[in-house]
Amino acid sequence: MYPSIQVKTRALLKEMRVWQWTKNALVFAPLVFGAGLLSLDLLSSTILVFFAMCFAASAAYVLNDLFDINEDRKHPFKKNRPIASGAISKHEAYVLLTLLLILASGFAVYVSTSVMFLVTFYIILNLLYSKVLKHMVIIDILIVAFFYIYRVYVGGIASDLHISGWLVMTTFCLSLFMITGKRRAEIASIENKPHGSRKVLSLYNQQFLDAALVMSITLFIVFYSLYSILVQDGLFIMTILPVVYISFRYLYLAFVKNEGEEPEKLIFKDKEILMAGFILGTLIIAALYLNLGWLN
Repeated sequence: MYPSIQVKTRALLKEMRVWQWTKNALVFAPLVFGAGLLSLDLLSSTILVFFAMCFAASAAYVLNDLFDINEDRKHPFKKNRPIASGAISKHEAYVLLTLLLILASGFAVYVSTSVMFLVTFYIILNLLYSKVLKHMVIIDILIVAFFYIYRVYVGGIASDLHISGWLVMTTFCLSLFMITGKRRAEIASIENKPHGSRKVLSLYNQQFLDAALVMSITLFIVFYSLYSILVQDGLFIMTILPVVYISFRYLYLAFVKNEGEEPEKLIFKDKEILMAGFILGTLIIAALYLNLGWLN
């Protein structure tokens, strides 16, 4: 592969924000917690929806960057984005956008017309967020949290599995926790990078975000516990312990060690959280798929 092709490929992948695709793994939640992971038909449908949502999200990023190209070129950090920096030309960006929309539509419609509609609405809502909603205090947090449960809902439609209301609320509170954790980290870094911060951050302060973080993580534990007891029962109840530990561990790192960076990054860097996450995953698989119902 020629170096120029390598550079162009890296620029395209950067523009697509491929690292953000991990969020779309939430479409598998209804399949995993509905004990349908071993069904090849349901699994294949959910995989198709996963890629449809990934391509749709990337298309929204490209379209937003095309809209904001002039503003991004004046920004000290956003000017390094592939389109704004010229690493990707406008023509190449439109070709990429078209390809992503075709792929998203193709994967979605192959599953069902309902999924196609949901993926289309997801793109439209992303654009609305980028242009208007992300500048509105509190609304910006709630909309991003809604994106998380929306992924779960799309996964439920794709697999045709019932989605527990407790699971939806658990996901919503977990997303609130992650978003407020990210906002908190951004607030803490404003002094060092005043020109690279979101405009909406000026409407928040550390005290509000600390309170929101504690409240969201508390609700997350409560709803997850209710889901474990009222819906799953049995061995699944034991998963509450690592969930509580991970939650408390993050709060400890954030408030005592002052290491409260974005939760989605911290969970992959802290050894204790990684170990607790492994235990949590093992217990979930054992409870749902190995029929270890010795607590019943």
